[in-house]
Amino acid sequence: MASTYKPLPYIIGEVVDIVRTKLINSTLNYQYGTTIEVVNTLKKMAESKDYKNTRYPLVWLVIPDSLEETIDNRLATKRSVEDVTIIICNQTKKDYSTMERYENNIIPILRPIYDLLIYYIEKSGKFASTNKFYHKYTENLQWGREGLYGNTGNVFNDYIDAITIDGLNLRIIENC
Repeated sequence: MASTYKPLPYIIGEVVDIVRTKLINSTLNYQYGTTIEVVNTLKKMAESKDYKNTRYPLVWLVIPDSLEETIDNRLATKRSVEDVTIIICNQTKKDYSTMERYENNIIPILRPIYDLLIYYIEKSGKFASTNKFYHKYTENLQWGREGLYGNTGNVFNDYIDAITIDGLNLRIIENC
């Protein structure tokens, strides 16, 4: 009997593929992995003339050092992953004011991606949730190169604005 196992990053990737088809005039980059992996991938993309302009907007499934699943063979949704973090981000300009960040990034680009992503996570048939897909939502303005104290605490090499989804608990529905 062939295994139906599909890792969480692949399942989220399928949902992002659906979101990508719903967006107008947007290339949507999907990455998963540790911070260092994703930053290095974006750096390589920036150095390539073919991929430089396809880095953002980005949906990033954060995988710290490992991805822990809870297995319960008594349930149809045997696998669950708790405290999933997804970051949706787009390149921005260093000199933008907060209002410009909302008007140029958060409202027209990031929030529609967030809305579609959460909608299709819920409606995809790939996940069940015991908490109705409850999660923490954070808007990060000017998350990138220069921080208040130099480079301390920055995540990306580019200037970006981001929406962070934290604490999302997912039960994976296996297809038989």
